[in-house]
Amino acid sequence: MATTLATQVDEQEQQPNLETNAILWLDPTIAYAPEFPQIQRQLREVINYLRIFKHTNECLEYLPSVPKQDQIILIVSGRLGQEIVPQVHNMQQISSIYVYCMDKKKNESWASKYPKIRRIVVNLVELGNIIREEQLTWQQNRLIESLKIITIPTLVFDREQPLTDFYSSFIYSHLLIDCLRQTNSAATDKSDLLSLCQRYYAGNEEELKILEEFNENYIPSRALWWYTRQSFLYRLLNKALRDQNLELLLLFRFYFHDIERQLKKTKCSAAIRVFFGQLISIKKLGSLKRTIGGFISTSSFLWASSKQQIQSYLSQLDCPDEFQRVLFEIEADPHLENIKPFSNLATQSYLPHEERTLFMPGTIFRYISMQIDEEQNWNIRLTLCSENNQQLRRMFHQGDNPHPLTSFGHFCWQSRRFADAERYYLHMLKALPDDHQDTVLFYNALGALCKDKGDYDSSLQWFNRALAIQVEFLGTDDPNIADGYLSLAENYREKNDPQQAFDLINKAMDIFQKKFGDEHPKIAACFNQIGHVHRSREKFLEALNAYETAHAIYQKHVPPMDLQLAESYKNLATVHKSLKNIDQALDYYHLSLEIYTKTVISSRFVMGMLLRSIADAYDIKGQYEQAKLYYQRAEWSFQIVLAPTDGYLVQIRDDIQRVNDLLR
Repeated sequence: MATTLATQVDEQEQQPNLETNAILWLDPTIAYAPEFPQIQRQLREVINYLRIFKHTNECLEYLPSVPKQDQIILIVSGRLGQEIVPQVHNMQQISSIYVYCMDKKKNESWASKYPKIRRIVVNLVELGNIIREEQLTWQQNRLIESLKIITIPTLVFDREQPLTDFYSSFIYSHLLIDCLRQTNSAATDKSDLLSLCQRYYAGNEEELKILEEFNENYIPSRALWWYTRQSFLYRLLNKALRDQNLELLLLFRFYFHDIERQLKKTKCSAAIRVFFGQLISIKKLGSLKRTIGGFISTSSFLWASSKQQIQSYLSQLDCPDEFQRVLFEIEADPHLENIKPFSNLATQSYLPHEERTLFMPGTIFRYISMQIDEEQNWNIRLTLCSENNQQLRRMFHQGDNPHPLTSFGHFCWQSRRFADAERYYLHMLKALPDDHQDTVLFYNALGALCKDKGDYDSSLQWFNRALAIQVEFLGTDDPNIADGYLSLAENYREKNDPQQAFDLINKAMDIFQKKFGDEHPKIAACFNQIGHVHRSREKFLEALNAYETAHAIYQKHVPPMDLQLAESYKNLATVHKSLKNIDQALDYYHLSLEIYTKTVISSRFVMGMLLRSIADAYDIKGQYEQAKLYYQRAEWSFQIVLAPTDGYLVQIRDDIQRVNDLLR
């Protein structure tokens, strides 16, 4: 029995927690107690993830990896509790602590100093019953759940301001939700989800029964009934949405579609005024104060109810010193155009007569006001906002207009989230037959992604697979084939094979000339590629000639604010900088920046690179004040889309420090 139990414990410790709640048990001998298998089964009926630690340092090493929004019940022995509780009591993740010991009186003295210690228990069965009953009571209340609230202030629309991570988080969340709503699920998604759940809930007999019931009886018209039931669906989906677990969310798409269809079918017919509540950290409140007038969204489903009910639940919550109770008031008009659906669940819920309103993830609200009431609780007023709002439309617009199927992956790629982009593209490919025309979109996207990562051999493989399908469907003289040749040429240039690159560019040029003549933006794209190859070989005059030929075509045939023209100015600037014509380079860089600033907000990495190039040019001229200004603007752009330790950010901060030293 002990060996089997140890094996089960080891297996659980090797997998991540897919739910919000967890039980961590610090006791070197508890797994071998005769009553433990029964207690383990009992506890896993309400909280599946139970992890045992034999040593204090192991538990201390693990805790920081737990997301702050998770809720941990910590069970400790009397001896080890005295070691660990003083070190972890103030961690946000720790919601409650129980001391299991042989001598209750002996441990009461030290335990009384820590409010999160709920009970000191000497009977193991009693401990299991207490935790189980408290959790069942808590799980009946879905109205005060920890939501990931995403804000975007009005300053995000002023491109000269430092934007921290407001923009990237908001756009990423919005595109992810739209991806789940609008892309078709793969035929295997449901079975893959159930297989994952069977592994995760192995040994949890109660949850495995519900899984089997879902597999046999689920129908789309009962999606909300299943969601409001206290089961794996509710817990896994909410955690995946909050943590933006892409791999798991893609498996949930079939269910996401069913919920949205039901909410649309039963949507509210008149405007409503409802409430929800949160415990919010004082630090987060400070951020909320600065975003009044902007927008608020949540990445998860949002439950709302009457003011009286929410206030009652809020008042019962333990509120640590670093948190405040916050009551949100929502005014929502269902007649607005382009909004996500919301519905009262009175007739759809698993729980009878549940008078609660459910909003879809990604619903956007205008943030109207924030004030404190006489009980020192904060009140925030929101109104439902149409996604047709001009500010939102401008923010969501991706300047290079990616295909709807690839837009989420495209944003991940542009914002340097390469792993998410690759994961998304590969998952989408699973849903398509090998010879389906849409596979070309994902092969090309993976080719571009691999090229940016510097994996040129993989990039060539993906681009060649796309080209083979296009030739089969379109023939050899279609302009799309020529685009494929240019993509291949870029890789051969990076692999230092200029002859192969020139051969492919010429093949593309022949197709474009036959289709469009000599004066077309596609011809200009070929000359740009020729310029790139010459520049990579440090033949700067030949590169300049090619870039000027391309630029002359763009000036005749594209609008003055077109991104192709912005790229052309940047190419001219770059080659002039190489030729030491710094003033001419700066003129072209600023012309490029003017177009980028006025036409696109989403390619923040590209903008950061352009700003850095401008800063470098001023640095060369010895104009260090101007160099510092543009290095700082580049940093602001980079920090929106890059991790704090990314090499580009590290370098730009080194440049700022170096220029500061020169200015002293």
